[in-house]
Amino acid sequence: MSGDRLASGKAERFKRFSEHFEKNPDSAVLKPKVTASMKDGKVVLKAGRFTWEEDVPPVLGGTDSAPGPVHHLLGALAGCGAALIKNTIAPMTETQVDSVDVDVQCEFDVKGIYGMANATAEIKNVSFVMTIHSNDNPEKIKRMFELWKQRAPVFLCFEKPVPVSNRLVIV
Repeated sequence: MSGDRLASGKAERFKRFSEHFEKNPDSAVLKPKVTASMKDGKVVLKAGRFTWEEDVPPVLGGTDSAPGPVHHLLGALAGCGAALIKNTIAPMTETQVDSVDVDVQCEFDVKGIYGMANATAEIKNVSFVMTIHSNDNPEKIKRMFELWKQRAPVFLCFEKPVPVSNRLVIV
């Protein structure tokens, strides 16, 4: 199937989903869940049928054998950018997109994790650069990017932080 027909098929499918969501608003609410467990010195994360590992660098007590929590956080933002632009918003807006590259970076101070004075472990200076490869009208691509910034759940979580409901269970 050609790229144009594929995009057209996606746009038609999104239209049917939108009509369904108008009639059944609760069916549009997704509730992703991830669980984490320590196994053999690594964190094993699970989400539905997917499993992946996480570790931290030696300075934080790990072995640096897998991406760390901050990598996954940044990866969620980068992936949200690339996937939603290419797979969702481009077809919805009938914008031709060949590919999307996203670079995300941040900084945090390990001294904050150690509890040292005058330091915080808060993530700071997050930078996000999206490169869209397309021959479409640049103004159309800019509008698509603005729509993404209004609609992307992970980006919105960075821009408008949500409180985290939390509790501790001791067994």
